Amino acid sequence: MDADIMVPVLAIVFSIGIPLSAIWTEHLRDRVLMQKGLYQLKQPSAYPSWRLLLASLAVTRRSLATS
Repeated sequence: MDADIMVPVLAIVFSIGIPLSAIWTEHLRDRVLMQKGLYQLKQPSAYPSWRLLLASLAVTRRSLATS
């Protein structure tokens, strides 16, 4: 196959596959901990995370830059 076709296909596969594998392994780890009785629920935060605030700032800046 041509590299012109393979690069976008591999980019899509890896951009979807890597996060899904991370979610799956965390799920398996939590399931094993539940079976052993060692799982503890994570306490929800009362404040939004910095990641959410920075992401919303980036989206706002990008939308202002394009208008």
